[in-house]
Amino acid sequence: MADPKYANLPGIAYDQPDVFETSDLPEVDQAAFDIGDESESVEHFSDRISRYRRIGYDVTSGDFEMAGEGEHETPQQKYQRLQHELRELMEDVSQIKQNVKADEKSDQNSVAITAKQVGNLEKQLVELKLEQVLSSEIIANLSDPQGTLQKKLLNQVESFTKTGSLSTGKKDPAPKSSGDNQLIYELHYKPEQVKFLQSAKVAEFERRIEKLESLIGHNQDKMLTLTNDTNQKHLLGMVSALSSKVSLLDPEQLDMIEGRLHIFSQKLHAISEKTPVDTADKQSKISEMYQIVKKMESLNVTLPEVVERMVALKGLHEQALQFSKTVTQLDLTQQQIQAAIKDNKKLLKEVQENFSKNMTVIKNNVTNLDSRISELKK
Repeated sequence: MADPKYANLPGIAYDQPDVFETSDLPEVDQAAFDIGDESESVEHFSDRISRYRRIGYDVTSGDFEMAGEGEHETPQQKYQRLQHELRELMEDVSQIKQNVKADEKSDQNSVAITAKQVGNLEKQLVELKLEQVLSSEIIANLSDPQGTLQKKLLNQVESFTKTGSLSTGKKDPAPKSSGDNQLIYELHYKPEQVKFLQSAKVAEFERRIEKLESLIGHNQDKMLTLTNDTNQKHLLGMVSALSSKVSLLDPEQLDMIEGRLHIFSQKLHAISEKTPVDTADKQSKISEMYQIVKKMESLNVTLPEVVERMVALKGLHEQALQFSKTVTQLDLTQQQIQAAIKDNKKLLKEVQENFSKNMTVIKNNVTNLDSRISELKK
């Protein structure tokens, strides 16, 4: 029986089952942004004007950075600052418009005029379209001039290293700057250092080859032993196979292998106990099959060659089969053509006979017609 002190409480559904754990919201209903810490003890140093998007205005979200005190403000920063100030002004005007009482008509008119002017300013600012008027490269140069200068310098260095045009003996004097605030970059390139590094790499490679030759030597027996044990024909494969075998000697690997072998031996023992004892007839058949297999072992040497030959002749056999099918189809077509010719000859003969009969009838008709015409002339 339920506790009476919880009876008749608001917000409790007595006709529905109890739910102790609810499922997560669908992905489309989940929040797509991080709320973050709103404590007053946390201070954000990102120099952003606003961390969240304003509700009710169609303005592109993003991180707006303000120029510090005494720093030059770029056109993009000025454009973003004006956008933000216009949004704040629109919010303030909307708030004032809501707070003005209905009887204060003069205040309402002034607030409406101000809101209209602010709307026109925002429309002009949106129609400016700074991102479309200025290209992305110009905006990047204005927002990060140091980064652009660094990229330009790196491109010049890369092009210089590719062309490789150097003056070995003399140095060109540095160009004089027209102002005191300009920077002059001097690049010193030493090709001897690059050649020295290349020689050092070649020497290190030769040293490693010499060490391998000293370990392996020119003894063919060692090479045969390695190739037979590792089933590899090149040195890299041998080293990889040996390293994999050495890794099995790890104590952890040995314990794991020992455990698996113990389980495998137990399974084999269980299988051997469950396997019934073979009869003499079955044993004789097995021995007979074994003898046949032993006799066939002599063919194992020639069998790969036969298989290769059959694979090589596969295309020829397919062509021969295709040719045979083509000849059969051609013979069938020839028979059909002969039958059609025979029928055509028969039809032609009938047409000729009918034509000769018709010619006789036509001649008789013409003779009769001539006789009638002659009679009419008389």
